Amino acid sequence: MNYSSSPLQELDQRIISLVQQSWEEHQVPLLLSRLGAQDGGEIARLAKQESFSLAGYLRDRLAGDVRVIQHSSKPVVVGAVPADVDGEPGDFDAWLERTHGQSVGMPPRFHPAFWAAFRVPLDENKRRYMSLVPPLRFVDAYPEDRPEGDSYAEIEWEYIDSDVEPSEVQQNVDDWLEANGLDAMPFLAASKSSGGRSSSDDLLGRLLAALDADDQKRVSLPLDIVAKLRRA
Repeated sequence: MNYSSSPLQELDQRIISLVQQSWEEHQVPLLLSRLGAQDGGEIARLAKQESFSLAGYLRDRLAGDVRVIQHSSKPVVVGAVPADVDGEPGDFDAWLERTHGQSVGMPPRFHPAFWAAFRVPLDENKRRYMSLVPPLRFVDAYPEDRPEGDSYAEIEWEYIDSDVEPSEVQQNVDDWLEANGLDAMPFLAASKSSGGRSSSDDLLGRLLAALDADDQKRVSLPLDIVAKLRRA
């Protein structure tokens, strides 16, 4: 979406429209992690230029149109509903828990390495760590060899599954981002300049793209897993 003229007014209308669409069509809040990822992450980027966070932007500028709600026992789970929706804080948890499988607009397209990190099987003796800064890549390592510093975050076992539909992978991604208090924007794929399917669009191609030459030498996969990755 183009925000070139009156960018904040257009941003406000886009946010209001998405929040209303989520409630009117699905009767669920729009999770802020998904709202921020819309339009290639542009919503989160512009909001953060004006406020500390997307939630802060909604509270500061759109309180008359959008209501920000938070889960009582999972504070990282934050969503938005139209301001005129009747409900008390006791209702928020039930509303937010209905967001499983929620889909509003086109789903975001993530960087191949990031998406593969939630699908590629993980050795039961290792843990998976995702880089939070470019170049995006994941590292499988024994616990004692985990990457140093704050530029990696662990993707725990419960978020990784090679045998589920893309919508379930998306849910795992959303849950992981929320659990770690992260925005989706840094993990989105760059826009493609031309159409068509590339050779890396299957999951095996994404896995290869995610690993450097040294990592590829250490990875071995059974042929049935290779076939599954090629089909995905």
